[in-house]
Amino acid sequence: KSKIDNSSPKVTRQVDYASRALGSKVFLHGTSPSYNSGLMSRLNPFSPKAKQPSVVFKESGKLALGDCWSFQGSTGHISVLLAAPVIPTHFEIEHIGNMDGLLRNSAPRHVRIIAVDDRSEHLVAEYDYTLDGPAVQNFPASLPLLQRPVNMIRLEILSNHGHPDYTCLYRFRVFSTVSKIQ
Repeated sequence: KSKIDNSSPKVTRQVDYASRALGSKVFLHGTSPSYNSGLMSRLNPFSPKAKQPSVVFKESGKLALGDCWSFQGSTGHISVLLAAPVIPTHFEIEHIGNMDGLLRNSAPRHVRIIAVDDRSEHLVAEYDYTLDGPAVQNFPASLPLLQRPVNMIRLEILSNHGHPDYTCLYRFRVFSTVSKIQ
């Protein structure tokens, strides 16, 4: 007689090495200045509120409109000191879900991901975040895996989806199958 397993399926969550909860930190010298929207924009409920870049690395959950880090214009970058040295295998970028086009045009469009170690920088991925895709988009490391772990990742945003004043980044995650966590 076979036994039927009625238990809940096991959920395996990948470790996000850019998570603040695990100890990652924003490297401010490798990060664009935050957007200062001015008084009139602060009164507008659809303008981004002044948030620190670290909001990009907080734990997942339901995103709220404006719960993002924004920077002036369509090009900028953010650098994260990872929770542990890793060989990155893939990345996630998340923007607010389907809403008014005016709000979504502040989403990053063309991005480049650079791995940084104590000796050099390595381009590991270059992709487009699309508005017609899901809110959370996964990007594999498209170049050969690095030979040694890195402790910093820089996300370079090369364009947005057309917002003339600022770009908003809601979440950025870094995943790996290899780490040196003790």
